[in-house]
Amino acid sequence: MTDSCGIVYIATGERFIEEFRESVRSVNDVMPSVPVVLFTDEDVESPYVDDVRIIDDPRYDYLDKAAHLADTPFDCTLFLDTDTYVTDDVSELFTILDEHDVSAAHAPLGISTELDVPESYPEFNTGVIAYRQTEAVREMISTWYEIGDGGTRYATRPAVIPESRLRERPPGSNVTNTV
Repeated sequence: MTDSCGIVYIATGERFIEEFRESVRSVNDVMPSVPVVLFTDEDVESPYVDDVRIIDDPRYDYLDKAAHLADTPFDCTLFLDTDTYVTDDVSELFTILDEHDVSAAHAPLGISTELDVPESYPEFNTGVIAYRQTEAVREMISTWYEIGDGGTRYATRPAVIPESRLRERPPGSNVTNTV
């Protein structure tokens, strides 16, 4: 693969910046050569970050994620939520993007019926998303932002468009603690 590949985090607010510090350390332990970019509302220093991009007008909610995913400097991006702890090299997620535009796991909980979307459209876990920088993906992210109201995975159902070549990952590929 000759495309640029890297990891993006979006962390606004002290709590999420602290979570980010732990997560990015775990990434560095298993994938030290993969570049990392942080979008944040504060000037954050970390030996594991290649670039910090300041969010001028943060919302301090899930829409900060949708607002900045398309701003990735990479052709192929692995977005990680700040509470992600990486235990193994997951570079294969970049390889999936050779044939697919987006890769995400199904959300661990049932679907929301609040939106007028067929039940056959799944909700995705938005804590780990691999995506290629394509027009279809930018449109998907824009739609996600436009219909999102502070929620996260609920807005992914209507945002997924047929033009984006989606690769669904098994639910077990993202382990989450839900209470």
